[in-house]
Amino acid sequence: SDLHTGSINGPSYSLLTTVNKFIHLGMPLEEALGKVTVRPAQVIGMADRLGTLAPGSYGDAVVLGKEQGAFELVDCHGQVRTARERLTPRAVIKGGRLYKGPTMPGRHLH
Repeated sequence: SDLHTGSINGPSYSLLTTVNKFIHLGMPLEEALGKVTVRPAQVIGMADRLGTLAPGSYGDAVVLGKEQGAFELVDCHGQVRTARERLTPRAVIKGGRLYKGPTMPGRHLH
């Protein structure tokens, strides 16, 4: 992927950007999401707590939406492709708190 030490100043600024590139190149959604959740948790030996929503795990999650349009995807060589859809973050659940939007304070989930 383009998310590595050589891309610290772009063009991949987040794991979600990388997921969108994987999907655009034909990787199934479930596989692309697994590459930034389940697989990294396995690599660092924390698959029982991270990358899963199983009972006993941390249970942190990002709620994603899908947008339609024309979205430029630039790789680390400056090549540009145009995706017709992309995933975007809608909310984050961290430590039992729900966060939505850049300025909305978290609130505890029941």
